[in-house]
Amino acid sequence: MLAEVASLNARGAFSSDQPAAKGARVYELPARVQVRLLALEVNVYSEMTPWRDVTSIDQLVERAAGYAIPAVQVDGNDVWAVAQAVAEARDRALNGGGPTFIEAQTERLVGHYSGDVQAYRPPGEIEAAKAREPLVVFEQHAARVWPGHRVDYEGIRATVQQQIESAVAEARQIPEPSPDSLMEHLYA
Repeated sequence: MLAEVASLNARGAFSSDQPAAKGARVYELPARVQVRLLALEVNVYSEMTPWRDVTSIDQLVERAAGYAIPAVQVDGNDVWAVAQAVAEARDRALNGGGPTFIEAQTERLVGHYSGDVQAYRPPGEIEAAKAREPLVVFEQHAARVWPGHRVDYEGIRATVQQQIESAVAEARQIPEPSPDSLMEHLYA
């Protein structure tokens, strides 16, 4: 009987997932050890360059074929589509079907690094992306599915923001590690 253990490896670049993809497929780890769901967030850019300018394939989901991993491409701005893809991949893995690669297409709303003014992006692209971001799409979908049902999204955002600020404040209270600990838990 397979244990219900799953791991979701979510990244913004498939290059960093290649060892995970290889390990998940080649070693065929038993599901009781680990089930792999490989998710790639395709956010238009590889750092500051459109990803299509630096690859020879039309869709990044095609890379999964090199590992003989089943793949699916979803609208990464649609939380329902992402949830369904992850659920199906999880079920497939837990039933012995191995890993699944999920490409979630979305757009980056902020720069690649702190202070990135995103001058490489065409005018209007960021504003258009903000109109399609997952929370906006979710709110629009919920309004269509449950007309008349009112949800205090601003209250939810305020609560989440407060939780983030509390977590950051708590993290800042943690003492800096000593330089002597630099090599602890390092294995090569």
